[in-house]
Amino acid sequence: MRTTTFLVLLFLVVMLGAGTTRGSSYVVDCSGGGDFLAIQEAVDAAASGDTIFVAPCLYEEQVVVSGKCLTFVGAGAGSCVVAPSGGEPALSIDAMPSPWVCRVTGLTIDQGAGESDAIRWDSAHLVLSECAVIGVMSGGNHEYQTSASARLANSELGLVSVYGWNRPSLVESCVVAGASFSGDDFSPPHELLSTDSAFGEFDITLVDATVNGGQIGRAFVFGSGSALLEHCRIGELVLYSSCELRLQQCVLDSVNWWGSCHPYYPLEMERCLVNGNISMRYQTSGAFKLEHNTILGSFLYSGDGTHGTYHHLRSNVVLGNCTIDAGYGDVNVTHNDVLGELDVSASGSVHANFSADPLFCGASSSDYTLEDCSPCVGAAHDGTDVGAYPVGCPCVVAAERTTWGALKALYR
Repeated sequence: MRTTTFLVLLFLVVMLGAGTTRGSSYVVDCSGGGDFLAIQEAVDAAASGDTIFVAPCLYEEQVVVSGKCLTFVGAGAGSCVVAPSGGEPALSIDAMPSPWVCRVTGLTIDQGAGESDAIRWDSAHLVLSECAVIGVMSGGNHEYQTSASARLANSELGLVSVYGWNRPSLVESCVVAGASFSGDDFSPPHELLSTDSAFGEFDITLVDATVNGGQIGRAFVFGSGSALLEHCRIGELVLYSSCELRLQQCVLDSVNWWGSCHPYYPLEMERCLVNGNISMRYQTSGAFKLEHNTILGSFLYSGDGTHGTYHHLRSNVVLGNCTIDAGYGDVNVTHNDVLGELDVSASGSVHANFSADPLFCGASSSDYTLEDCSPCVGAAHDGTDVGAYPVGCPCVVAAERTTWGALKALYR
């Protein structure tokens, strides 16, 4: 009866979540109610494309899948646990032949806290959902040039490291302690798509990435790919790279960009809120395009610059100082509300900037929309409002020019 109920429930899970199963099916139940007592026994008997149902139990074993791709369907991450006692990964997948998609759902993979691999996969696309992984997920191998990718959904994960190309990785509605997605100089870059996920640390190396709605503690970007971060909450953004990075409608605590970058807008920010400072220091060149942002700290750019490098800083609110030393580069610094000192050392256009209280609706409660009588209303280069946010409340205090010291006192 237990086996029959278990099969019915898991069949419904697969039908609703992963599509109709193909190939043969096996049941693993450590209490004896299935076809096998151990997961590895079922793996050895299965052929590529088969499905292995795993009943609730603690399976103290290392599962190795070689030369085939299987589907593992557990009874639930809270009750179905794979936790080996040795140092090898709890689940290893090396699947070169077609089909190369392996699926895991409803399991806890527990390698213990630390830097040991809990799941390791090569030459495969791993689809993992409704799981908990304690330990490191490691896909692909830079040294041996083996490629991997992943689709991770609705799971709580430790560290995730994916190296590869050929197809994008996708992270949906996950909590991730840390993540690194990378490609290679001699191969197409890894592509990453992510929605509504929380990352402790996020490392983008030679990657084409799109993250929408993520919570990121610390994002480190290095390489020559491109990345788009939308609607993200980022603690610290650190960049050392020649990649192209676009930030749209994000909230950041600070931005630090170091190193040598190519001259065509490696950094674009639009309608973002920066709670602290933006600091950019380049060894050679590197352009930026910042429009319609609200920066509660200071903005610093310092670079050697090259002819033909253009920097755009337009229609931003900057509560601190704004210092730009672009060397031989050209600048377009216009229509910014800078409460501190504005110091630009570069050729180009610097005009229509002003210094006035932006009249936020509620800075003390982190509401940086504008009063309808704010000097920022309609003052942008494109005729819209200066800063990241539009009008959000009626006029409370008449707009007037003020010093930076007075403004700081006002918002304490």
